[in-house]
Order: sequence, then structure tokens, then C-alpha cells
Amino acid sequence: MIDVLRSPRTLIEQALGLGIAGIGLWWWLGWPEGSVFQLLISGAAILVILALLFVLGSRLRRVVVTPHRPLSLVMAMVFALAAYGVVHWVPVLTSLTAQMVSAAARFGIGYLLLVLAWCALVVAISGGSPRSIQESTVARP
Repeated sequence: MIDVLRSPRTLIEQALGLGIAGIGLWWWLGWPEGSVFQLLISGAAILVILALLFVLGSRLRRVVVTPHRPLSLVMAMVFALAAYGVVHWVPVLTSLTAQMVSAAARFGIGYLLLVLAWCALVVAISGGSPRSIQESTVARP
């Protein structure tokens, strides 16, 4: 369906980009808007975050081979729900070290599932074949 799983570079690029967008969104949600200057910075920051998400989505669309819209949409929902379940499931552990390792593993798995959900969602809303297709090397008459 997509080359994301066969191309670790694309998956790493999407994961880093979504991480940066998530950190920016976290910062933006906590930014005070008490003056006009702060409001302008807040507006500019959300535009940069949305532009980053647009660029990530457009770069991911280039690796789309054949979109299967219903399947990709279902995959996006399943990945997002699985990420929610993994993060919110808290095992009963007694030591602080075990709890920290569990939290780190659950959040890491949840983040990977959210990146895969993002990739599946972009495939679901993509337009089809990639923009640049390598031309044939056969000489034309």
C-alpha cells in the first residue's frame, strides 16, 4: 500500500517531524496571550506548525503507490485507538524503576502507533499516484 514501512528514512522523517510539531503544539497551548505581541507570536507559531504538518503530509504523499482509502482510514483509526490504549493502560508494578521503564516503553510504542496512524491517514486522503514518475530509458522515435 505505501512504501513507508519499506523505507525507514521516510518513517524516521515523519516521526521526527511529528515530534517537532507535537512539541511546538504543546508550547503553543501553554503560551500566554495577554498582549497583542503575544497574540501575534501565537498566531505565527500555529501557522508554522500547520505548515510543518502540510509539508510532512505532502512529502509522505510522494511515496504513495496505490491508495486504498477505506483500508487506510480503518488502519488510521485502529493505530490511533491502539496508541490510546497502550498509553492509558497502566500495569500494576511495585518498583519505581519498573514503572519508569513501563511508561517509557508504552509511550514509545504509542508514539510509533501514532506515526503509523498519521501515515495511514495521509494515504487515505491522498490523490493517487506519485507526482514524479521516472521516465522510461528507452529511446523515443
